[in-house]
Amino acid sequence: MIRADLYKSIFEAILSNHADVIDQVDELKSELALNGIYNALLIAENDNGIKTSNLKKLVSSMHSRINDEEVGDYSRLHMSIKNYEKASNKRDFIWHSMDFSVINCEQFFQSRSDYGEKVMLVIEQICYAENNRTNFLSYLKSNHDSGLNEYCVTYNPAIFQPTEGWKLYLHGLSLYLNNGDNLPFNSALTYQQTAHNQAFSYNSAVQYNQYIDIYDVISEWNSCSDVLTAFLKMYQILEYLVYRKELVAIVQGANIKQSFVRQVKWLDRKFTNNERETFKKGLSEVFPSFAGKINVPITQDVESFCTKYYPLTNAGLTYLTQATIDDPQQVNATISKFIYDTRCAIVHNKESEFHITAINYSEYAAIIPLMKNLLSVVGENLFDVINDTNNKIVFSTPTLNLY
Repeated sequence: MIRADLYKSIFEAILSNHADVIDQVDELKSELALNGIYNALLIAENDNGIKTSNLKKLVSSMHSRINDEEVGDYSRLHMSIKNYEKASNKRDFIWHSMDFSVINCEQFFQSRSDYGEKVMLVIEQICYAENNRTNFLSYLKSNHDSGLNEYCVTYNPAIFQPTEGWKLYLHGLSLYLNNGDNLPFNSALTYQQTAHNQAFSYNSAVQYNQYIDIYDVISEWNSCSDVLTAFLKMYQILEYLVYRKELVAIVQGANIKQSFVRQVKWLDRKFTNNERETFKKGLSEVFPSFAGKINVPITQDVESFCTKYYPLTNAGLTYLTQATIDDPQQVNATISKFIYDTRCAIVHNKESEFHITAINYSEYAAIIPLMKNLLSVVGENLFDVINDTNNKIVFSTPTLNLY
């Protein structure tokens, strides 16, 4: 079957079964019989005689896509529309293949002038068989809750079972990802780095050659397009500074081989046994104070998030409040813990821990403004650290004699 013939069958079904929402149905039927589907779709679109927006959108989409190309034979496929079993696992994707397609039903009801290419491919597949076509057009006309709580699976019953609907939905997601496609993330996570420090300039006393490892990670940070990845790169640099400060102290005090080896092993245990505390203490020693630099409010939503997902104080309260941010004596420890805990929530993916991903944005949206603020503050102050000849991350020698 060619696409024009399929669209004719769909248009005939609209005219026959849904005449109550179409003006001048008889005229459109006559046009279709006399001059064909191309002209009938043109007149139906231009006359604005279709009162239901979803059917009107379908007619407009068919008019823009109609041609005489062959479409696949989908006559053996069945259609099933079901409610999500677990709404939190709903994902924004469309999968389409000859025997199987999956789509979120809200795609059929979104406010736009016509359907996109992928949506129309699924609609063509659904509407190929008469029974599917009849049911789908009625569903489209009903505007059933805008499709927000439902998904549609089109499947070959010789391969898939309709009772496995939710399993099929997630199988479609796995096929989509296996194909190399990616899930879109919330636009609030979009990140684009500009200049970190406008006042950064040359200091002849600085050994810039010591910081090549930092430069490489800054480059990776600058190339990030989302807040989560940028935050991880920022943490990677801060962790490196903390670790490097400890190594600088070891190198300065290493007079004999045994002392050096022992101290390196002690440093490794220090980070392994209490990484959070080591990071908090080390960052305050190597990085400028955060006092007065946090310019986003710590709202109740932020406090609630940290209370629910991050470690609490000994008193069972959140460590992140407006009071701890405003207190110069507490702000460094507070921000250091927040940076570390947020990094862990992004990196760790354990059943027992909250996991921040690009998809579950709504669950951590409250802390995004603070994360963006920190990216700006750390970026600016990082270059001040590099240009500071009295910082604690400069090695006194490029070599270490071990014998």
